[in-house]
Amino acid sequence: MAYRKITDIKDTIGMRAVFYARVSTAEEEQLNAIELQIEENRGCIKDHGWKLVGEYIDRSKSGTMVKGRDDYQRLYEDLYEDLFDIVVIKDQERLQRNTLDWYLFINRVVQTGKLLFMYMDGKFYSPDDALITGVRAIIAEEFSRNLSKKLHNYHDHRIEKARQGQEIALQGSGNVYGWDKKDGKYYINPEQAKVRRLMCEGIMARKGSTLIAKELNDAGYRNTVGKPWKPMDIPKFVYDCKNVGTMIINKERHDFESKQTIKLPKEEWVYVENALPPIVTQEEWDLICKIHEERVIATGSDRRGKKTSGYSFSGKLVCGICGAPYWRKQRVSKDEYWVCSTKQTKGRRTRKRDSTMGKAGEINPLGCDNENISYNSLMEIMGVVSERLQANTDTIKHDMINWLTKLRKQLLEANGGHTEADLQRELSRKSKLLDAYLDGILNKQEYQKKAEELDERIIQLKAETEKNKANSGDIAEIDKVLANIDEEVSRYVDGNEKLKVEYLLEHLEQVQIFPDKVIVIVPILSEGIVVEKAQYVSREKWCRKINNY
Repeated sequence: MAYRKITDIKDTIGMRAVFYARVSTAEEEQLNAIELQIEENRGCIKDHGWKLVGEYIDRSKSGTMVKGRDDYQRLYEDLYEDLFDIVVIKDQERLQRNTLDWYLFINRVVQTGKLLFMYMDGKFYSPDDALITGVRAIIAEEFSRNLSKKLHNYHDHRIEKARQGQEIALQGSGNVYGWDKKDGKYYINPEQAKVRRLMCEGIMARKGSTLIAKELNDAGYRNTVGKPWKPMDIPKFVYDCKNVGTMIINKERHDFESKQTIKLPKEEWVYVENALPPIVTQEEWDLICKIHEERVIATGSDRRGKKTSGYSFSGKLVCGICGAPYWRKQRVSKDEYWVCSTKQTKGRRTRKRDSTMGKAGEINPLGCDNENISYNSLMEIMGVVSERLQANTDTIKHDMINWLTKLRKQLLEANGGHTEADLQRELSRKSKLLDAYLDGILNKQEYQKKAEELDERIIQLKAETEKNKANSGDIAEIDKVLANIDEEVSRYVDGNEKLKVEYLLEHLEQVQIFPDKVIVIVPILSEGIVVEKAQYVSREKWCRKINNY
């Protein structure tokens, strides 16, 4: 289905609409903000005369990646279904702070004929906005990257304190089976701790996980969702040093660029002793560890496997001669290239050498003589095509200013509008209040009443300004961008070929390969773009490729 263009918003009255809302943290003010965001979305749908048929809400989820955002993934899949016509969001940042995922979502919206309405902008998304929204996604991703660096710095400082044996705040989203978390500290949950203790006693008696699970179930114990215990549950609860009161931190780190969680080597783990009330003694824990080591050695259960997959051009390369798909291959040097599947399975049409299939020079009617093509050549082609994409820098500049101004306002509102200057002003007022009392302008009772009010106000402002330092840094960064807006537009658009290439890769429909050219088909462009071979392969390389292939 093609992109549905709306010329008059009144034409959408009566359409089915859903909305997506998200906040990135579980802090109280953010949870309040999500409720406001939900009401704004509902109000927007009602005001435009649309029919609300669904709601997608992610609480405490980052916008830099889609993993873990259950309702976003549900929305992404539902775009293929005939469940709604319009998706409403507050702004682009609520949906994505990741450039690649933004393009993937937009591509699916356009393909399925759905409409995306951003109520802060008061308009539907249009393919004409493609580069503008791409710029937004890049800027939002950079802000998220800066925030990620701040969090890493905080994490590094916290890890260093833990290594030195200093007390640190234990982070985590909630309770751990066997303990309840309250005000940042863990307390024994008697019923759960009893079950955990029984598991440990079973292992110390050298029972197997299957037998321990059976005994627990026969005794009437159930897991947190009311289901019977499984043998696979036992090891993860027993071989956990929290049983002896020790919490392990720094086991993994999130890499912003790759959006992957990196498992850190054990040498970098930090053990925080006495972090929780223990369930077993140190002697019992030593025995459990000894039994675990014996079983690991006996079964070899510490071995793990890995696999990777995913390629930008898979399923999109087609032979221009025979129409067959191209298959990805890899040389011993690990260089990737693609070959016509007909040529791979049936051989060349014109035989190059004698073989059991025939003599050199004979015609093989089932074969194909089309060229192989390398990954590097394909990326060169994308670069050539990206030059055809032109950006209206004046429009982008205007849009960036409006968007950044709104973002700045949102950050200020999140700060409650209070800054360090407000704090200093209140401190000055308290100093003047004392002067008024000493000069006899105020009596003692009046002074004490006003001083208490000011002290309460100062404490509140100190807490707010300390809490909002991160936002203040982002506001300063926005001010810097606004002050150099022309330079920023040039940096993000005019010189950002990577943005254009990424955009093309996500919207690429097909690449038709011929011996002397390729035709690149991208739905956003009016027709297929022809790229001659001489444009992406030098004469010297071309000759070398012909000889090699």
